[in-house]
Amino acid sequence: MEREDALRLVEKSSKREHSLLVSRIMVELSYAHGEDVTNWELAGLLHDLDYDSTVDDRGRHGVRAAEALSGLLDDAVIHAIKSHDHRSGHQPSSLLDHSLRFADAVSILLTEPDEIIEGKPWIRDIIEGYQLPEGLSMSELVRLSSQGN
Repeated sequence: MEREDALRLVEKSSKREHSLLVSRIMVELSYAHGEDVTNWELAGLLHDLDYDSTVDDRGRHGVRAAEALSGLLDDAVIHAIKSHDHRSGHQPSSLLDHSLRFADAVSILLTEPDEIIEGKPWIRDIIEGYQLPEGLSMSELVRLSSQGN
């Protein structure tokens, strides 16, 4: 799948802006880790594709998107999407998986800081548990990922 195809898929999502920010964070993390930029960006763009359709069943969040995208993305990206939300029952195992969880959490920290204390206390644990690559600070990551699309 190409970036433009992914952008079309998230165009009308209530999580569009969030997904764009997560994808920018993922791009920066992929550079810092020396990983595949395309797959990491697509994971960030598409991780919340099913958000609006899983409002009544957050245990399916990520899983439904992974099922819909199966065969269109690398298996590693599918697993990252499936495991990015702790309520799905799927555990992150790869660097990509953990990085997507982290990027999602950082995006929430930047755009909804009150959620970390009141609505999503697990966000702090995700952020604190992630090992940033050597040479990349949290402030540098935020600066780089806020520089546009």
